[in-house]
Amino acid sequence: MKNSLDPVWVRATGGWVAGVFKGIAENFGIKVWILRAAYLITLFCFGVGFIVYLILAIALPRKDDPELGLQRKFLGVCKNLAIQNNSEVGFVRFAFCLFAVFSLGAAFIVYVVLYFVMPKEDASKKI
Repeated sequence: MKNSLDPVWVRATGGWVAGVFKGIAENFGIKVWILRAAYLITLFCFGVGFIVYLILAIALPRKDDPELGLQRKFLGVCKNLAIQNNSEVGFVRFAFCLFAVFSLGAAFIVYVVLYFVMPKEDASKKI
């Protein structure tokens, strides 16, 4: 049975490639073939689908090991943003990576600034 506190932005085990579509489909209650069909269509839109899939595969934690997703990555900004805003770290990482791809480098500056101005992680708070 699914717990309401379980993260929904996770990759599944046993997916075709990285488990991205299977994990998202299972957790949002949609059929996986719909996501795969949409992906195939977006491949013809200048390869946007490939970029988004690659970002999701990198940013989303695996469903079988959600604690791994809470480990600090590069400077830990996305993890701290997720904890402070009570959101899922997988979604925050995905959004920031997407911003990085389409901002042509501006996201890197924002990321570094956030590292210095954000309060550090509170160990007593958990997602």
